[in-house]
Formats: sequence, C-alpha cells, structure tokens
Amino acid sequence: MATRSYDAIVVGAGHNGLVAAGLLARAGLSTLVLERADRIGGAVATAEIAPGVRVPALAHTVGRLRRSVIRDLGLHHHGLHLIRQNARAFAPLPDGRAITLWSDVERTVEGLRALSAADAEAYESFDDLIADTSEEEAEEAAPARESYESFDDVVADDDEESEAQPAAEPPAAEPAPEAEAEAELVDGAPEPPQPEPREPSPTARRRRKVSFV
Repeated sequence: MATRSYDAIVVGAGHNGLVAAGLLARAGLSTLVLERADRIGGAVATAEIAPGVRVPALAHTVGRLRRSVIRDLGLHHHGLHLIRQNARAFAPLPDGRAITLWSDVERTVEGLRALSAADAEAYESFDDLIADTSEEEAEEAAPARESYESFDDVVADDDEESEAQPAAEPPAAEPAPEAEAEAELVDGAPEPPQPEPREPSPTARRRRKVSFV
C-alpha cells in the first residue's frame, strides 16, 4: 500500500481546523485534515432540523470572525456574503408561543411582556450588561487579536470589502476547499506570532493543497 507524507496534519474539520488548514496550505504546506463526522464544519455546519428547514447547528453569529481570516483566505472570492439579522435568537415553546430576542431592545421587551412582566422589566438592564461585558472583552483582547466588536461591524466591513474587490479577481493563493467559505465563526483565541515571510520552494508550490479524510 502506497503511503504519503504531509507537512501538517489537522485533527478536526471544525471552523478552527478549516481556517488553520487553509492558512497552512496558503503558506505552501501540504496539509491533511482528519474528521470522523460525515461532514465538515463542526459548530458552524448547517443542519436540517425539519424538512426544508436548514439552520446553523450551533453558531449563529460571526461577531468574532477576524478580518484577517476573510482577507487571507479570500473568502469573498468564494461566495462569502454576510446577512444582517433582525432577530438574535428565537425559542419556540411547546404551547405554541415563542420567545424572540430582537436586535431592537424595545421590540424584545414588548414581546416578553406577554410571557413575563418581570423579565420584560429586567431585559433592558440585562442587555446593557451583556453589551458592557462584550466591550470589556474586546478591549482586553485588542492587543492579541484583530476582531469585530459587533455583528453590525462585520456586515459593514463585508459590504465595504465586496464593493472594493471585483468578484472576478482571483485570490492571491489557493485557499482551503469551498466548503470552508460557509464557516461563520472563528473563536477569539489569540493569533499565534507570525513567522518571517519566506518564499515557498518550487516543491511546496506544487503541493499547496488540503486533503480531507
């Protein structure tokens, strides 16, 4: 049986694994991605919860998606388009009612009032607390990562990037497979120090690809 060697092996084809594999391949390394599930994507994969109803399996926002990931992997050239959502979360209840957390705080409060007057009164303070906590986390992590502070920032930057780059322009280097462009979220782990740039060898240029098993 013939064997093949790889420069790098990534265990797990979740959003972090796909980004890592794409960057390794972009750097000229032959990369193998191992995934035991029958599909890639991990937390950002799309699941069909009912016939014809397809939703994110877990992650439903891209607030921590780094600008550098979009840029370095050329995601715009592979069909990435972000949508500004009006609802943050929707939770249907067994009795037919539902809880919807809207981007509009006042609209959320009015919806909660029919279910719980106490929760409706407390929601605005709760929303302010979440916003303040997110801002503190962003300030603490600012020196270590380049991320977005809110979903609106992501969409605004996405719109500007789409207008600035013609769709027909090819990426500078081959990124990971197209399925990677569907990833919506990259966690906030600090980016590792960047090595000094080097020109890949002719052999590395020929092997710049990602294999999935």
